[in-house]
Amino acid sequence: MNHSSAITAAKPAAEVLDPRTLGRPVHLMKEFAEELRERLESLLREQLNRRYRAAFELGDVTIDAAGSSQPSGDWLMLELAAGRLACRFERELVLAVMSYRYGGAPLGADAPRTSTEDRLAGLLGRELLQGLATQLGAEDRGLPLRAAPQRDAWLLRVPVFDMRLQLRSTLLLALDAGWMNQLLRERSPR
Repeated sequence: MNHSSAITAAKPAAEVLDPRTLGRPVHLMKEFAEELRERLESLLREQLNRRYRAAFELGDVTIDAAGSSQPSGDWLMLELAAGRLACRFERELVLAVMSYRYGGAPLGADAPRTSTEDRLAGLLGRELLQGLATQLGAEDRGLPLRAAPQRDAWLLRVPVFDMRLQLRSTLLLALDAGWMNQLLRERSPR
């Protein structure tokens, strides 16, 4: 047996550091992630769980640089003076909201896409993005457009669960570099 190959195989791969995080208090973003989770839980409670007797719950929000791992799909983007915000709902989540809102069993992912589904995703996205803009302190408002976030955006992943519907989904938010720079400046020790 060749011991050197066994030793080589046991070495963990070197972690690649994102140069955007070096020397920056990225660890302080945990507080922002928790504040965001509380805001989203409040939105779920008021807009869906109480109104439609839904049972949506959220997992822990994670934040990381998107880079080349930016998920494809339908994004809704809000362009503000301070930068761009974007969100993306997985289709299963939109279908689950439709089920609660309009009654009936949730449609399967293979069901044809409808204009009702698109309108609901747009409505949810608009509420979410404008709430996030308020939390970030943006004073201007606009109407969201269908566009993907920039490659230098930071992704916030929010796991969404509904045990009644056996749903495990993810809500994605993207903050562009301008917003992240502002958040890191605001949260860094003086």
